[in-house]
Amino acid sequence: GQLQNMKCKFANMIKDDQVHNSQKGAAHIISAVQKKIHLQTLRALSEVQKMTPRERMRLRKLNIADEKAKKLKQLAEEKYQENLKRMQELRSRNFHQVNIDVLHESDQQIAERLITSHPVTSLDYLSIGCNKQMDSETPGRLCMSDPLEHEIPEDPLIAEEYYNDVFDSCSETSEEEEEEE
Repeated sequence: GQLQNMKCKFANMIKDDQVHNSQKGAAHIISAVQKKIHLQTLRALSEVQKMTPRERMRLRKLNIADEKAKKLKQLAEEKYQENLKRMQELRSRNFHQVNIDVLHESDQQIAERLITSHPVTSLDYLSIGCNKQMDSETPGRLCMSDPLEHEIPEDPLIAEEYYNDVFDSCSETSEEEEEEE
């Protein structure tokens, strides 16, 4: 028991000694840094006192200009970051809205096409301007939506999607014709 007590006391003494030494070292470092800063300040002050009044004024103006430039640069950086953040928020918000609108509009357009679709004979298909029939399972009947029944959509995104669908179907037909030739 007595041996254990002595071990604990000795361990505590070592820890206390280490803490004391580290505090001494920290105090020494702090005093050395303070002394260095003080000496630098004295050197700068003696250099300023050696200057003429005109040089001192010039130095003061340069320091003020440097401070203003530093503040302006910091302010510009903050504004840039704010604008960048705002732009990203707007883009992500608009992106989510467009995705939602496109999904809803696509469902509506599909429903409208299913309702307005009607069978078209190959003669009607030829009268539209397609000279060659495509080899399909039902050569006498083709399913095509009537473009004359649709009004031009007011929303530019929907209108663009509508026209892309129409032109894509025409371009696919012309590509297949070119491949056959």
